[in-house]
Amino acid sequence: MTRHRWWTPLPPHRTPPPPSAEDLCDDLREALPAELRDQPDDQIPQLWAAWSEARSGYDAAHLIRTFQLDRALAHRLVGLAHERQS
Repeated sequence: MTRHRWWTPLPPHRTPPPPSAEDLCDDLREALPAELRDQPDDQIPQLWAAWSEARSGYDAAHLIRTFQLDRALAHRLVGLAHERQS
């Protein structure tokens, strides 16, 4: 005769807590070109998003319209993105 065991559920899966805002900002800062890493923490997420779009091929006018970036900064982001691609 086969013995049956009662089924016991597994303990609930615990997902790790999300990274703190400071850790996330540090990660984004590390992904930026070195000359752009000295920006204030509150500007890093937006700057990283603009940098990502510049690397994806968007031009400075798009970055200015979308992120309200300073004209010189937008052109610098696009120039750095082109330098990295070559």
